[in-house]
Amino acid sequence: MQSITDSPTYVYALIDPQTELPRYIGITSDPDSRLVKHLDNARGGRKSHCYNWLRHLISQELKPEIRILNMCRTREIAGGWERFWITYGHTVAWRLTNSTTGGEKSYSFIEDVRVKISASQKRRMSDPEARARIGAANKIVMANPEIKAKMIASVKVALAKPEVRAKMSDAAKHRPPISDETREKLGAVNRGKKHKPFSEEHRANLRKAWKTRPPDSAETRAKKSAANKGRKLSAEHRAKLIESNKKRAKKRSNDDYKQLPLL
Repeated sequence: MQSITDSPTYVYALIDPQTELPRYIGITSDPDSRLVKHLDNARGGRKSHCYNWLRHLISQELKPEIRILNMCRTREIAGGWERFWITYGHTVAWRLTNSTTGGEKSYSFIEDVRVKISASQKRRMSDPEARARIGAANKIVMANPEIKAKMIASVKVALAKPEVRAKMSDAAKHRPPISDETREKLGAVNRGKKHKPFSEEHRANLRKAWKTRPPDSAETRAKKSAANKGRKLSAEHRAKLIESNKKRAKKRSNDDYKQLPLL
């Protein structure tokens, strides 16, 4: 078993010299070099609430004190204490500059930080020029087969985990319904757009998923029925559905003939 003296991990606080209160909670294996790193990042213009605060101190020729809160055997234990001190600090109004709830693997953004990030992204994406730049950059990235393969592999690994699928399912169940305005926008974007045909592998996966899909519950059937009641389809939409059903029926009939025994 690892002893404390082998390689301890420290939970530390950066103390504001003006108020003597903690303004940042973190973990490190070397407190002295961590403080130097914080100050170097602040001077280098790195952006975060913590570095903005440090730059304010530096402009007044001040610097924070680093104070050890816990010495832990492992980083996992230290991460638990980090989360504890951040939560405690918010309850006693320490004015912490941490953007997350702490911990290395299970952290999440603090609520007010999430709100600010969301508002910033909405402002950014409302700019047509910004959307065009992001779209152009994504096209360049996705044109690289190696990067695309890595992204697909990463998604497959994530979706293979039951906990990830459970979180996605729960999020979808509690997602608010799409507004009529958003539906119209999506329709306008996709209307008339031709999509590439699915590969044989993709088609096989879809068939397999459809065959092994559990039947809809009574509640789901009732919701679908309520959603479709009173829905009016355009003449073009009805014609497409009729044509699609004819093709499906013809294919199903041909497949049935193929399965007949030879006499």
